Amino acid sequence: MNISKIIENIFFPRFCVGCNKEGSFLCEDCFFLIEAMEKTYCLCENPKTGVLKCKKCRLQSLDALYFASPLKGVLAKDIFKKYTKEPFLKDLSYPLSGLVLRHFLSLKKAPETENFRIKHLPFKKKKVAGYDINKEIVKKIKEPLHCAKRSHNIIIFSLLYTSKMEKAAKKMKEKGYQKVIGVSVFRK
Repeated sequence: MNISKIIENIFFPRFCVGCNKEGSFLCEDCFFLIEAMEKTYCLCENPKTGVLKCKKCRLQSLDALYFASPLKGVLAKDIFKKYTKEPFLKDLSYPLSGLVLRHFLSLKKAPETENFRIKHLPFKKKKVAGYDINKEIVKKIKEPLHCAKRSHNIIIFSLLYTSKMEKAAKKMKEKGYQKVIGVSVFRK
């Protein structure tokens, strides 16, 4: 550990969002308390399990949606709040990206992401936070997912799945992308 990290830890100690244990913003125990989805779900408001698209959502532009965890429970909501609102705990991008990777590892049939490039949806409070929260996570998941630099397929990433992801997928299809997949950490 270098001297600047030691000084930073003395003056600005990190405490777990979940249990308040000193050391990091999310300790390993609390990380594993967050429910990681082990199945895929369709795009509907009341999603069906085990399918990428059902009859209702087959007309959507997204070809599939992969989300790591539902935005339920006190811990998940606290992490979301601390990452997206002041004081913007940027280092939460590490466990959040870990949650996405944990989700992909737990799927029986994960998408072949090496045939996809990845793009993040811009975060509207970037000027306030000083960085783009979605971009921070994409930087950390791009390499482990073996995403391509160029491809006719694209992954759209956002911390939270919203209708903006579907609108972005429609634009990507209009630009000529063949497959558009949505990936998010949370879904309401």
